[in-house]
Amino acid sequence: MSLDEIFTISSSTAPPSSGPLTFHQLTGPRVTVRPLTPTDIEPLFNTTDESTFKYMWFGPFPTLASFTEGLHTRASRPTWTTHVFISNATSRIIGSASYHQIDPINKTVEIGAIWVGEEYQGKGLAREAVALMVWQAFRLWGFVRVEWKTHHENTSSQALALSSGMQFEGKFRKHMYYKGGFRHTMWYAVVDDDYPEVETRLLEKLKPK
Repeated sequence: MSLDEIFTISSSTAPPSSGPLTFHQLTGPRVTVRPLTPTDIEPLFNTTDESTFKYMWFGPFPTLASFTEGLHTRASRPTWTTHVFISNATSRIIGSASYHQIDPINKTVEIGAIWVGEEYQGKGLAREAVALMVWQAFRLWGFVRVEWKTHHENTSSQALALSSGMQFEGKFRKHMYYKGGFRHTMWYAVVDDDYPEVETRLLEKLKPK
């Protein structure tokens, strides 16, 4: 069983920072994921609040101007590409995630900086969006490893990693210092050897009933 049964590609783009990779617009049963465009910035900002960036190394962003500046700063990194989540039911932007540490030579990538607006939480929409991004990395790019790193106190992110098919690989103690304290980083990943089984489990969770 494959997520090809429920996921489709509707368009693609290759941002200048992407190197040889193509970033596709990906559509699942309830969510579409695509690269951020300038017109997305304000509606994406409207999905955030003061708690959105609690466990991230960047933010918070109290104003649209500061949020925009933060996006531009991260976009300047050659291995970082921000994506938006769009509700298929409403065509509204509901959240975001990014590909980090994109490494086409070693065929590895990290997915992080994930959030959905408060009204969309707890509905499985983030899991579907992440599943689309992981599917792209394995099935469209031919990568062999997708990583996920999160703050030791961010139990919601840890639960989402596991429900997305990631395996816990370890706790990196005092891995980062930011926002006045040390972060222990909880490290998760899925590799290509495990992905067919992960696909089968996710298909059962995501396919329309």
